[in-house]
Amino acid sequence: METKEIKETLEQMRIDFIVKINSIIDGVGEETQILCKQKSYVIKITDTDSKDFEKAKNAHTEAADLPTDDVSQLNKLDISGNQNEEITEMNKLKNKIYEKGNGLKEYRFTYENKRYSVYGRSETQIYNKYVLLKKGIKKEPVKKQTQGITFYEWLDKWSVLYKKESLTESSFKQLESYIKRIKENIKDKLLKKITDENVLTYLNGLPPTRTKEAIYSLLNDCLGRATLKQLIKINPLAEYCYKHKRVKGISLTVKEESDFWEKVEKLQNEELKLFFKICALTGGRRGEILSLAWEDFNFNTKMLHLRGTKTEGSDRYIPMSDRLIDIVSGVKQSSGKLFSLNEDYVTGKFKEIMPKHKLHNLRHTFATRCLESGVNMKTLQSWLGHSTYEQTANTYSHVLEVFNKSEINKLNK
Repeated sequence: METKEIKETLEQMRIDFIVKINSIIDGVGEETQILCKQKSYVIKITDTDSKDFEKAKNAHTEAADLPTDDVSQLNKLDISGNQNEEITEMNKLKNKIYEKGNGLKEYRFTYENKRYSVYGRSETQIYNKYVLLKKGIKKEPVKKQTQGITFYEWLDKWSVLYKKESLTESSFKQLESYIKRIKENIKDKLLKKITDENVLTYLNGLPPTRTKEAIYSLLNDCLGRATLKQLIKINPLAEYCYKHKRVKGISLTVKEESDFWEKVEKLQNEELKLFFKICALTGGRRGEILSLAWEDFNFNTKMLHLRGTKTEGSDRYIPMSDRLIDIVSGVKQSSGKLFSLNEDYVTGKFKEIMPKHKLHNLRHTFATRCLESGVNMKTLQSWLGHSTYEQTANTYSHVLEVFNKSEINKLNK
């Protein structure tokens, strides 16, 4: 037989050998390692139609015995452990060795949830190969799901960890409503995969209002905290800033204020009626008034505690006017919160009775009447809960200008 024919015959024998092994192994498609006769060579065999099997067919593995010196080294292998235990294990192994048609012996076993086959000419050779194979198998660690926290999960966690304790109940509910809106418009994904495009597409689509500024501030703080916690590398809003251009508030004229009180008295909802009156007589913000409790009224000292959280100094005590004391004293008192009203509800109801004004204009009306009555700007800053004197002066300096002009007209007359 010519050398070329011998090579082709050996090649065909090799392929037939691999196909035979593949047909014996149960669980087609499950990767199984076969320790072939060539020293320390392992072939991975899967389904016969797979690419892995094609690679196995083309691998240069000879179906031949190990060289004599390698067999002797295996037979001389110093197997650690108690000799009796080794004998017991060998006896178990012998009962599961199968004779192959080509003179080979095969031992099949399962280890670390994977199936293996070992081949050899003798039981001793198979056992030594079996021990070597078990020693070489590295236990695969369990893969942990460490992909990270999602955007929605971090929003919720951030709100509880960093905001809930510092906000009033109504303010926190407002925060939750903003978070709900964000979730409705930005798809959830792994936090580390949130990009500036995801966030800015939503922000740029919002109308230029104070709500947009509030949502921007929320997202910027939330993602900034994530950066500090090393949950993300860069805050997607690091190079973006939005500041709502505020229009100076308009106070009700004396005539409009008189109309306001008449309309409030006609309201059937006593709770809503009390809310509007306290707003007008304290200059408190909507959320501050809605969060009032009966314990905040001290009728002995005639002071009212407004639990503000908007700015530094917004948590404050202000004096109660006689008119406010009379109104509140006439209401049946208990304990706990005064109001169970919703922010959107009170805003909408005010618009019904005063279509040309916003609810916040009651705060400006209170400030205007204070300045017209001679209250100085520094005192007004304290009552309104502004963080700086400049904020109060910039907001209400025009009131003083108008008031001074009207006063000088009295002198002219």
